[in-house]
Amino acid sequence: MKSMLAKYRLIKVYTSEDVIWQDKPVWQAVIDFLKDRNIAGRCFVSKGMAGYFESGDVADQPVRQFSFNLPLKIEIIVPAEVVKSVVAGVTEMVGDGMVIVEKIKLHAHRSTERLIPQHLKIAELMTTQVDTVEPGTPVDEVIRKMLATAHKSVPVVDAERRVLGIITQENLSGPPHLPLRLGLLARLEPAKIEEYLNHLPLFSAAEVMSTPVVTVNQEQHILDAIKLMLKHRLKRLPVVNSANILVGMVSRIDILRAINQQTARSGVDPAFHLFQGYTGIKVKAIRNREFETVRPETPVYEVAELIYSKHIQRVAVVDADDRLVGLISDYDLLPVLKSLGDQEFEDFFIHHNRFKGAQFQGYLEKMDAKTASEVMTRHLVTVEENRSVEEAIRLMTEKNLKRLPVVDSAGRFQGLISREALLRAITN
Repeated sequence: MKSMLAKYRLIKVYTSEDVIWQDKPVWQAVIDFLKDRNIAGRCFVSKGMAGYFESGDVADQPVRQFSFNLPLKIEIIVPAEVVKSVVAGVTEMVGDGMVIVEKIKLHAHRSTERLIPQHLKIAELMTTQVDTVEPGTPVDEVIRKMLATAHKSVPVVDAERRVLGIITQENLSGPPHLPLRLGLLARLEPAKIEEYLNHLPLFSAAEVMSTPVVTVNQEQHILDAIKLMLKHRLKRLPVVNSANILVGMVSRIDILRAINQQTARSGVDPAFHLFQGYTGIKVKAIRNREFETVRPETPVYEVAELIYSKHIQRVAVVDADDRLVGLISDYDLLPVLKSLGDQEFEDFFIHHNRFKGAQFQGYLEKMDAKTASEVMTRHLVTVEENRSVEEAIRLMTEKNLKRLPVVDSAGRFQGLISREALLRAITN
């Protein structure tokens, strides 16, 4: 059977420890060259005990009291498609030595703990354009800024941009009691949005913000941010410098994109990558999933009740054989419930009344859609449970998904996985 591993080349460099490139020992220059270009390879540097050079010189450490000009061997394994550029760069650095390139047969390529690019610093993936508010900013202005930028959180800073707190959707669900979560509010007519905002109690940013704030330093590494997010169940972190000044924000999707880019540079053949992957972790090993389902014939009002009562934002639609046929989010329900009229819409979403009692039949008759099949999204991006976790990360980042449906080989629904679940899977 044809190997599913990518083709690799071995570059060998025979030089000596006194060779310098741009004020660096040549071995350090080579490693920096590979790191700066994110080459998906491995490098090994060894110093010999003794050596002979074509000039006739002999380096023999036992004879000399101190190591001087001993031979160095640098070995680099890289994917075949990048070998030319790597050899060109390395050859330029090696002012005294030999560079050899060999074809090799790679028997296995395992990298269980290296899916996360641990060398990557937060400064390299953070978002640097960050909107902020001051402690005294009125909450309605804070919300307007969040709606205008589609941001789900905003840091509260002082005059020197030191982080004092952060305001998220969760902060706004308590006092001042925003009637809808930001994502739903943004889909209403501008006049209706203004009506809600103008009736909010007078709170300042300082009165609703979360504090103290969990932050990450820009010089810390990606794994540090992941651990903080998982420990504190956070979706994003303010990034600060050594003076504790805000310099950016980093989110779970930023991290997953960085991991996906790292995987894409790995040089692994797609067939190997999709079914086995670097970690060896399959999607079915991810334990944290959401399993709420309805049937296509389920009345829309029951779907709405389920989403509200369970404090969730979406449910899967499955047929009699549990095959996934659609997905319904509260976004999908919004126009249906708005079709009832402003009062009925507010009764359900704002005042938390239920579809019951004498009003029920009237609500049902006024609905534009009656069943789940009429409002569900049908064309879904899914991942099969025997695929690698890397494939799930690729789909979630490239399609910008917050939840990814999992199915078995027969298309039966196996739950929804979140960005947080993916991060937990690759760090546990």
